[in-house]
Amino acid sequence: MYVNLAFALIWLSYSSARIKQWRSSALIDRSVYLFLAVIVASATVLFEEGAVRFFASLGFAVLAACHIRKSIQSNSESFC
Repeated sequence: MYVNLAFALIWLSYSSARIKQWRSSALIDRSVYLFLAVIVASATVLFEEGAVRFFASLGFAVLAACHIRKSIQSNSESFC
């Protein structure tokens, strides 16, 4: 119950702040995205079965691969 309330408060606060002012902090952005990803992963990968679990796992794997690819590309560009 408290995790659901935290999810709602963090998401609404973050969204309101982003609408109110366009600048953002990378640390806050990453923290909010990580928290939301943990909540979604728990709801779909841990507590669901069958096709929902499979497609959620596949989706998180694709997102992880995209993140790793992007971080490798940005690191290689900084060395050039």
